[in-house]
Amino acid sequence: MGADTVGIFAFDPEDPECAALLAAHGPGAAALERSVVMRGFEWSAVCLRAGGGRWLIVPDAKQADALPTDFARLYKECGLRSLAAVPVGPPGGAPLGALVLARREPYDFGESRSALWMSAAGTALLQHMRPAQASTTHPTPHLTLRSARTRVRVGQAVRLLRSIDEAEDPVEAISALVQGGAGGGGDAPGAAAGAGTTPASPRESAVLASAAADDVTVTQLSMSNTLLASAVSLRQARFVQDAVAYLQNNPSPARDLFTAAAAAPVTSVVVVPLVGPDDAAVGALYFTQSCACDFANIQDALLGFVHCVTLTLQQKLAGQAAALKAMAVQPAVAAHRI
Repeated sequence: MGADTVGIFAFDPEDPECAALLAAHGPGAAALERSVVMRGFEWSAVCLRAGGGRWLIVPDAKQADALPTDFARLYKECGLRSLAAVPVGPPGGAPLGALVLARREPYDFGESRSALWMSAAGTALLQHMRPAQASTTHPTPHLTLRSARTRVRVGQAVRLLRSIDEAEDPVEAISALVQGGAGGGGDAPGAAAGAGTTPASPRESAVLASAAADDVTVTQLSMSNTLLASAVSLRQARFVQDAVAYLQNNPSPARDLFTAAAAAPVTSVVVVPLVGPDDAAVGALYFTQSCACDFANIQDALLGFVHCVTLTLQQKLAGQAAALKAMAVQPAVAAHRI
């Protein structure tokens, strides 16, 4: 097909006017990533869904009178003139997502050979979004994204991204994230998030935690000697497999070992950095277990979850460091209930 830019979108099962960007590649990726959550019929993926999966093809944007918002960005900002959106789903069935393609030169994606390849690509992506098999542990079918590196329930992920995007303030956004993170691999009572870390303020961080409830605890602590600082500086996950053994063998243990989930017993914890496309660190997510765990068995799920939410959270928290810091007005060992 010779596409210069490709974007993969998933539809929100509960909102017919909402789609979320799962992945993008090529010179137009940054333009698509500016709006991870897309609502309304001005977006190509939502238009495609509203039309029952009917393809959207623009052979030459220069000749078009009007374009969907994402198509217009790809053309005006990236010089991509030929554009298309095709359904991801079973042939003849309701689409589960959309595949957006763009090329620099004018081109008709609807010509027979390209149409054949795009249909095949849309059908091939179906295996990554198809409803999972019902089981006794997961009786309700979920859309599932499967690959060698990630395994994320796509429908759940899209709803989470929508919740973060709809948040009116940074605390509400992180609260939505933590609630979703409780199902991302850790025990629900122990899931927590650390955020507010920026290269401009390496010594302090606003750490927000939740015990799978509506309350969000905001704590300010020094970055020195923390798992958070190590994860962010190394751009690698840091974990403690057995907190008891760790404390017994470390005279100066990490200060945030129990900060992330003070309301629940913590035996194992992993801190995964949230690193955006520009290599800027937003902060990190804490996942905990109440029993000893090396997290190897849920590594793909954790990394998939973190990759899924990083860009949306980065956009939501941009410029909010001062607001987060202002909420944590008590000493490091205290907390402020929101």
